[in-house]
Amino acid sequence: SDGYSDIDGWASTAEIDEFLYPGLDNTVYVESIDFDKFVRELPEAEEIVCKLDIEGSEYRIIRKMLQTGTISRIDKLYVEWHPFCPDTYRWMKNEDTNTTEELINQLKDLGIYEGNAPKTYGEWNE
Repeated sequence: SDGYSDIDGWASTAEIDEFLYPGLDNTVYVESIDFDKFVRELPEAEEIVCKLDIEGSEYRIIRKMLQTGTISRIDKLYVEWHPFCPDTYRWMKNEDTNTTEELINQLKDLGIYEGNAPKTYGEWNE
């Protein structure tokens, strides 16, 4: 494939997460996994470095992993956050800078939060 898509826009999210992106009218269903279960089932000796750039679903997944304790399996976590943006009426309507900071502080307290997710492969090597 040449990477071309005729789908309206490039945003994506899980339908359950109440993601807002005006003008994104097409729905494509894809198979997904329970990330909490996936991490829980990895061998104990594995070092887990995780980058979450999942268009708003990071809030639900991180909260679940905090609740179940699976987050303790992560050694380093990078996250691209998608709180609600009132200027463009995009992203997660029930998440804002306060809820984002609350989660970041919990992750920092666990010593696993590495910051915002690098955008390119080159940034991982800097």
